[in-house]
Amino acid sequence: MPLTQESELPEKYYQTIKPWFDKNCEARFWTLKDGCEIHYRFVQHPEARGILVISSGRVESALKY
Repeated sequence: MPLTQESELPEKYYQTIKPWFDKNCEARFWTLKDGCEIHYRFVQHPEARGILVISSGRVESALKY
């Protein structure tokens, strides 16, 4: 998927970005001991040789997008 400029986001979000995430990312919740849930998404490549973790901060979660 090519990079998208910020000015293109309103047009491309529903046409390109969201369909790609819906098809390729698996969404899960991690439940902590206190019952709090952390939402995350991941993509697993069949020939992966490593792992990359992207953490965008407190208010920018995968669930938001």
